Amino acid sequence: SEDEYLEDCLRQKPGSSAAVREQNETRAGLTALFRHRSCIALPHPTLGTPLPPEALKTLGDCALAELAPAFQHGVGRLQAAVVGAMRSKSLHGTKLD
Repeated sequence: SEDEYLEDCLRQKPGSSAAVREQNETRAGLTALFRHRSCIALPHPTLGTPLPPEALKTLGDCALAELAPAFQHGVGRLQAAVVGAMRSKSLHGTKLD
């Protein structure tokens, strides 16, 4: 699953080189900072569309509808996850508008 993939990526890797130590420190930091985490894989945004590969450089200029349907679906899942995890602003227990 996507979450298993994420957890595998965050698992400490064996080795003692400076690069491995630095990568493991990054993994440990991410694991500590994000105790509740999940992964939503986004497929390539232009795969199967008439857009040329160079479109990736100006992806922000493309309408979502121009991008691959699987990518659009993934963006929808990501948006729902982010919005679903949001909490209302509050100050000392009073909700703010």
